[in-house]
Amino acid sequence: MEGIKQLKTIMQKQNQLLDLIKTIEKSKNEILLSGKLVDFGNINENLGRLVEENSKLEIERIKTTEKISREIAKEQNKTLSFKEIVENIEEKDLKEEIFTTYEIMKSMISDIRHLSKINQEMVEVALQVIDISLSGVEERKDLDYTQNGRNNRDRSLLINRLI
Repeated sequence: MEGIKQLKTIMQKQNQLLDLIKTIEKSKNEILLSGKLVDFGNINENLGRLVEENSKLEIERIKTTEKISREIAKEQNKTLSFKEIVENIEEKDLKEEIFTTYEIMKSMISDIRHLSKINQEMVEVALQVIDISLSGVEERKDLDYTQNGRNNRDRSLLINRLI
């Protein structure tokens, strides 16, 4: 029973970290949607620390789950899945808390993956737009807006060059 309570505590800590990670990804998403170009260096540094901390908790959760599995399945000589461990919890309230905490974790991980994918795509598109803009500036350098340039009929009009 002690192992189950420890597992629940670890999962709750993970959910708190995942909530912070999700909040950061949402903030990045809002910044990108607003069209602002900002340096995400500090944000990503904070995000990296949270992900690292979550990874440590993940390792701890796996070890605790394996320990519980061994305790429950002594006589069966097999490793139990998380679902099988939860099914073996006798205390109904604790069983529901563990299951709910796990479902919340799965949902947050899914949301974070989705936001992260969208953010990555928006950054890639923004970089493409910047690249196109910069290449357009390089092409325009050869335009001559002086009187001599206007009389040169070999040059295409600016509107034709943009189309």
